[in-house]
Amino acid sequence: MNALQSFFSGHDQSGFAIVAGVAVLVTLVLLGQAFLPEDSMSSRVRSHIRRRNNMRTERVHVRQRIANLRTAPMGPLRTLLARFKLLSGEEARKSGELLSNAGWRARDALTLFMGLRLALPVVFGLAALAIVMTEGNLPTMLRMTSTVGGAVAGA
Repeated sequence: MNALQSFFSGHDQSGFAIVAGVAVLVTLVLLGQAFLPEDSMSSRVRSHIRRRNNMRTERVHVRQRIANLRTAPMGPLRTLLARFKLLSGEEARKSGELLSNAGWRARDALTLFMGLRLALPVVFGLAALAIVMTEGNLPTMLRMTSTVGGAVAGA
């Protein structure tokens, strides 16, 4: 207690009032800074602009990845169909309209459809031929008819 009594005895009350007033002022300023937002509108606008830019760049990257994925497999098929001129003409336009009406509005829907129309008769014919050739005791005419029937089923 001697140290505390000597501290209080050496200072008068006005000194304590000044120190207490400064301490209260510092406390109020610090609490005010902690609880009051600092220019919330400008910081909100800055965060919104930053978020919008991030979303825009992410959307561009996603679109580029999707475009790369979509065009890579369809490139050779589109080249083949263009060589046979199956993507131009009245039949292609009608097929595109029917696909669009059916809900297939993707850019490569017509390419895929025309590619399948081109490939399925060959695939079904070869599948029928493979099945018929594994059966050893079928007549030749039945083998040929089955193979042609598979090709017609693919068309």
